[in-house]
Amino acid sequence: WRGPMSFKAMVQFLRDVDWGELDYLVVDLPPGTGDVQLSLAQKVPVSGAIMVSTPQNMSLIDVKKAIDMWKRVNVPVLGLVENMSYMLAPGTGEKIQLFPKGEMDSYLNAQKIPKLQEISFNPAVSMGSEAGVPVVESYDKSPEARSFFDLANQMREILPL
Repeated sequence: WRGPMSFKAMVQFLRDVDWGELDYLVVDLPPGTGDVQLSLAQKVPVSGAIMVSTPQNMSLIDVKKAIDMWKRVNVPVLGLVENMSYMLAPGTGEKIQLFPKGEMDSYLNAQKIPKLQEISFNPAVSMGSEAGVPVVESYDKSPEARSFFDLANQMREILPL
């Protein structure tokens, strides 16, 4: 969807859904600086943005654009989650770099943006997602679930109720 269609869907999503009483509403947006991001920033009081990226420089290009856009519309960037940061080798637990580490860490340091979590790659996460069961439920003791629990706790500190 582009332009008016995506804006209309976003408005319907925010106004016509009975969310009940919420502490937070997290909206997972596609990467980049599209119509929905800009409309959301202009029409809704957004407390902050959390970026999600993979470690390589190709992802950093999109992250830089998105961070710049959020700053231009006065939405604080609360931090970044590095997804598929590494994979734990079965049996040994050794960290394996699936993607080349780019300049993400140095960019975040220069911008004073914290890296909130490094989430490892685990095929069980995607298998559970395909089945509609989040990893925090299907593999609640896994390192990936622990990372998501830790991230939720960090968000409580960053955005108190």
